[in-house]
Amino acid sequence: MIDWTAVEAVRATVFDVVRTAFLVVAGVVAYVQLREMYRLRRLQTLSSFNERLARCTKANTWIDKPDLNWEELDSGTKYDYQNYISVFEDIGAARNIGILSHDDFIASYGGRFLKLHNSGTLHQFIDAAGWSAHMFDNLRILLRDIDQDDRAYIDRAPTLSSDQVSAASA
Repeated sequence: MIDWTAVEAVRATVFDVVRTAFLVVAGVVAYVQLREMYRLRRLQTLSSFNERLARCTKANTWIDKPDLNWEELDSGTKYDYQNYISVFEDIGAARNIGILSHDDFIASYGGRFLKLHNSGTLHQFIDAAGWSAHMFDNLRILLRDIDQDDRAYIDRAPTLSSDQVSAASA
């Protein structure tokens, strides 16, 4: 006669092993797919930023000739320059949330951003627009990535004098 309790114990053990193997395989497949989706998203992000920067060809006019004042630029160059800065703001945001790594930024955009920083046009733009530097906080991580001091943007931020504060509160 067959001992059904022994057969049931073997069957339960075999099913537990098979179920565990399926769960492990499913976990590995899910991990590989998520990693692949992350890589794909990172590449799509890099490609999108490259396309956007490529459209801002007139922005390089001012970056290459930083002796010009903001007011001397035509409206097309101003528009392109603002778009150029906004792309770098978006790149900084992507760096802040971890979509792009330090190495991704340096390899893809580091030279362009260093050229922008060294031209001094960003300071001129911030001053001419009358904006404060805290509006460009996403650029700070990029400045650190190219080993530049980001305090220059903090220090240049317009602040209200005590006279302006008392006048505003009156």
